[in-house]
Amino acid sequence: LAQGILIALLDREVSGEGRWVQTSLIEAGINLLDFQATRWTMDKKVPPQEGNYHPTNVPMGLYPTADGFLNLAATSNKNFKVFCKLIDREKMAADPRFASSGLRARNKEALNEAIAGALRAKTSREWFEMMVEAGLPCGPVYNIRDAFADPQVEALRIERPVTHPRLGEINLVAQPCEIKGFDRAIRTATPDLGAHNDEILRSLG
Repeated sequence: LAQGILIALLDREVSGEGRWVQTSLIEAGINLLDFQATRWTMDKKVPPQEGNYHPTNVPMGLYPTADGFLNLAATSNKNFKVFCKLIDREKMAADPRFASSGLRARNKEALNEAIAGALRAKTSREWFEMMVEAGLPCGPVYNIRDAFADPQVEALRIERPVTHPRLGEINLVAQPCEIKGFDRAIRTATPDLGAHNDEILRSLG
């Protein structure tokens, strides 16, 4: 809806006319289905539930480690070979069941099971550092404490302090968008119920 409003505002600058912009939660939800929706509209295929794995690219998804989970992608033939060597499963790269992306997709249950078994040998952090070093796309799975402790989150200063009249200084989440020339500091805390009644009523006479 925000994108539609911005397009309408830009169009108004050119055409001089305003437009109605509307959407619904179901339209937004179907749009978020991405290529899965297109698999239905084009081929009438009902995709099965895949859990935390990618439905068509293998291996890609959430795999258990010694102490948690790691999100990884090694779907190209080149990356798959690098990945197999990294997890000490070089024979897996030569396995005829996994020789191409199409074959890996066809035999994904066996492949995912083998990968999960291998990754349980080390912690998520150990695998993450090794895979980043090897140039493989991957990422740790955070709880909320981990997310706010991430160096990138700290560098972006998403958590910002603000003074609340009753609670004192508290930290809140800033706008997720930075615009040059505008400060995204939080100016005031969320008001308590009725906090501005007097000012609003006075302004109305």
